[in-house]
Amino acid sequence: MLGTDEQIRKELTERSEEAPSEEHEVFGLFCVRPVKHSDMYTALPNDEAIGIEIQLQGRNVQASTWRSRVRASAWQYVDDEAPLTGISLTWMESIKKRGPSILPTPLRARIGRSTPWARWNHHRFEKELGRIQEEAE
Repeated sequence: MLGTDEQIRKELTERSEEAPSEEHEVFGLFCVRPVKHSDMYTALPNDEAIGIEIQLQGRNVQASTWRSRVRASAWQYVDDEAPLTGISLTWMESIKKRGPSILPTPLRARIGRSTPWARWNHHRFEKELGRIQEEAE
């Protein structure tokens, strides 16, 4: 969403979504959500490169797709008033425009998840997630 602070807050209220606190003015707000029918992992690998794809769409513009790779690393700052935690993203390569692509349909997404390479990646992810959860306990 792009617009003035008042327009964005009104739009968020109409959508029954939570608006940012009143102290923070909002001039442009971007919502990052997984593509429909795509895999939605809730864990980010720390200090490993992650491929990202950004699709820009609008009613009055031609859709475009951009790709790059980033490295996510967690950070924490302890202050007397309130501790802060977050994630820093480091760009591994410059962002590049990609040709037009078709969003995955449910069938195309299921076929993509059934390839040997996708199944192997999912197995590795589940194994690593299990190891992390065991360490946390």
